[in-house]
Order: sequence, then C-alpha cells, then structure tokens
Amino acid sequence: MPPKTARKPYRAPSFRMVDTNMAKAALETKAVPENVGARTMLNSITNSKAQPCSKTFQSNRQHFVQKHSYSEAIAEFQKAIELSGGSISARANLAYAYALSNKRNEAVKILNDLKTRSTRNAAEIALMYVGLGEKDQAMTWLEKAYDEHFNPSILVRPAFDPLRSDPRFQNLVHRVGLAG
Repeated sequence: MPPKTARKPYRAPSFRMVDTNMAKAALETKAVPENVGARTMLNSITNSKAQPCSKTFQSNRQHFVQKHSYSEAIAEFQKAIELSGGSISARANLAYAYALSNKRNEAVKILNDLKTRSTRNAAEIALMYVGLGEKDQAMTWLEKAYDEHFNPSILVRPAFDPLRSDPRFQNLVHRVGLAG
C-alpha cells in the first residue's frame, strides 16, 4: 500500500492576491476604470511573489492590449518571453498583440512556429487566429483545445469577443459550462 501523502492545508488568499484577482476580473469584464492605468496595475504586483510569467502578470499585460497600447503590450510580452525562457502563453499573446497592431508577418511567424514545435497549445493558437481575424480557424483550434481538455476560463477574455455571436462559440461555451 503506497504511503499517504499529506494534503496541504487550505490557505486563504492574501490581500495582494485578492487585489490581483480583482484586477483580473476587471480586465475580463472590461471594467477597468480609466484612471487605473495598466502600468499602475502591473506595478501593484511587481513586488509580490508572483512569477513574472504568471497569470497575474499575463492579465496585466493583456490590459495593454485591451487599451490599444500595443507597443507597451508588445514590449511587456517580449520581456515575459525572455524571463520565462519562451513561454508558449507569452508568445501567443505577443502574436495576438502583433496581429492587432497590424504586424501580421510577425504574428504569423510566431503562429507557424508554435503550430510546428509544441503540442497541447490549441487555445493559444486559437487566440492568435482571433487576432488575425480568421474566425473559422480560431473556432477549429478552440474545438481542438476542447478535445485537449483546456482551461475554459480563456473563453471569458475580451480577446474572444469577435467570436461571441458565432453559434459554434456559443455551443462551446455551453459545453464547458460557462453559459449563463
């Protein structure tokens, strides 16, 4: 009989984590007040124990994209790639920012590289296709992500707004249990 492993005790989130989660929720619901800049949000967690490529930092970088501050977003995602040793998520978000800032060639280069070099990254590839305005390809890759048992919370990101009216997207949202 294998030895029992002790369960980690539940720890309530720190106030910093609550603030971070509130910032993430604000980003996802597009409720970030105009007077709260992305730099302020990013700086508010810089001294936390969060890793530079964690979801916390990623959400704040995405805020730059949401506010159409593409040059800042690109710089931040490039920094994240460097610090992470090539994070797939950071690379996909960089490609998305490139696509939205009319740097299609750079976006496609990253897209093609990720399609050939890595596996189980269908959701990230779908994100890049959304940025490129290729909705059918985005839906194809979201279905692959579903088959990979992806984290469906990605679907609430504003980046996927262009797909919300698509019946295939609505069906996917329903299948993963996010339909209201």
